[in-house]
Amino acid sequence: MSCPFLIVQMLFTHFTYALFFIPVFAANWLVPSKWRWSLLLLASTAYYSCWSVSFLPILFFVTGCSWLSACLLFKSQDPHCRKNILIAGILLTITPLFTFKYWNFLVDSFGVIFPVNANTQKLPLMNFAVPVGVSFFTFKAIGYLVDVYRGTVACERRFLRVLLFVSFSLP
Repeated sequence: MSCPFLIVQMLFTHFTYALFFIPVFAANWLVPSKWRWSLLLLASTAYYSCWSVSFLPILFFVTGCSWLSACLLFKSQDPHCRKNILIAGILLTITPLFTFKYWNFLVDSFGVIFPVNANTQKLPLMNFAVPVGVSFFTFKAIGYLVDVYRGTVACERRFLRVLLFVSFSLP
């Protein structure tokens, strides 16, 4: 599915990006400060959906895993429990990155190390497009989770604010 806002995909180097950026930049200064985050979230989501609307659930999943894990970390006082929550949160958050970027590589590598014979089933390869910015937003979400674990930042109670943090400035 293509961009619902423009007919072409937006790259930083194309004129269509300027047509998108200039109104968002101007609106950011015109709206009241308490609504700016909402405008930026809408703009970030619109920009990301211009690559493919079908990639949005991946962004939401990664952000949701990070946010839920951060909320659990914030509530927990037991160091052992906090470490387990962090590990589980990172593993859940990194799952789409692993699936879309590294699954085929690992399956091929596994096949070289352990050759398939007629009696064994070969693991399937994934034929999906890699979501744009999946590494960027995955590691940004993990960074947020680690910051909450370390106590560098407080857990944000509002999911949409974390979504803005993770989605802002996607490539």
